Amino acid sequence: MRLPFILFAAILLAFNPVCAQQLAPPTALVLLKKGHTLKFDDKMDLPDDNGFYLYRNCVYDFETAGELIYAGRLVDYRADTFFFTTAFNANVAASLQISYDTIAIPYGSMSKMKFIGDRSLGIYKKIRMDEYELLVRPDTTHHYVPSQWVALYAGDTVLHELVAYHSAQGLDVLYEDGGQTYYFSGISPNPRPNREIDRRKHVRYAIWPTPFYSGQTTINGLGLGFIAWPIADSARVTINGVNAEIFPASFFSLLFGGPDFPYMDSVEFYENRVRNHESTRINGLSASLGGTLNDGVVNGVQVGGAACFITRLNGLTITGGFNTIYEFKGVSIAGVRNRSTRGRGVQIGVLNRCHDLRGVQIGLWNRNGKRGMPLVNWCFKEPL
Repeated sequence: MRLPFILFAAILLAFNPVCAQQLAPPTALVLLKKGHTLKFDDKMDLPDDNGFYLYRNCVYDFETAGELIYAGRLVDYRADTFFFTTAFNANVAASLQISYDTIAIPYGSMSKMKFIGDRSLGIYKKIRMDEYELLVRPDTTHHYVPSQWVALYAGDTVLHELVAYHSAQGLDVLYEDGGQTYYFSGISPNPRPNREIDRRKHVRYAIWPTPFYSGQTTINGLGLGFIAWPIADSARVTINGVNAEIFPASFFSLLFGGPDFPYMDSVEFYENRVRNHESTRINGLSASLGGTLNDGVVNGVQVGGAACFITRLNGLTITGGFNTIYEFKGVSIAGVRNRSTRGRGVQIGVLNRCHDLRGVQIGLWNRNGKRGMPLVNWCFKEPL
């Protein structure tokens, strides 16, 4: 009786692939740069050339060959296809105004994976997928990172899901609150913070120190200090006049070849997630020894020593190193590189890139949504 039972089980598995997959041992995914030898060590969560794991139920940033950009969980892998969610969860998808679903991404259509290295400067380690081979190996330990559900704040009955996020330093942890994702840094002994915008209004005149801590602060005159960026998530600041700041950390950007904001080639991401959510507005002149860094708008002139990282510019920016701006209208001049999502005007630098440009680029190499060209490039209408 034993032999017929084994035969029956084999036939059942042969005609039931779902059952066979469920009984098959778990497999781990490993990316290895072509021409390198796989080395298993205790740093297999660090993305490097000698091989590293990709974990299911872990959030990844990646781009496809069609320049579609995702930040979703790796759900599973079949044959030569990855299955990713379109966002961290349904709440984040609703905030981005996209549908929450699981999508199939052929391995060959993935162009890049991005692993955040520095959160404040937006420095990513990027790998080109065509330079790596995918290895599938039996593994019961590294194939999956389970979620955890915890109460993050004192006296809070709401449980938040903690999900792994693959960064350049290994596996970080994210959670979602109010449709936004945040880095998990431990359970807080304090009550849940109020993430609603602080509507209290403060008007300051003449000279006032920066940064800012609370409310809707308006300076009519000179904002002077380290950085013109609210410390509290709920605060907002407007400077009508002159913003003068130091922010020496911007000089470190010169070491990393011009870091980017997230998803610089996605107009959809900029429109849905970034535009009109700025916390800083400078109307006039912004001058910084290191460079201007904020998720805000400069209407006027920005002058920076090393770098400029802002959401929008309406006017002129002159920076010794890098300009990284989601949208500019006017003139963007950089000693090394200009990088924008949308531009209406002129970019001047050694390297210039703008995904959605209506204007002119002047530099050693220039790329826009229409073409890449040396010396001078242009685009005055939407590419076909």
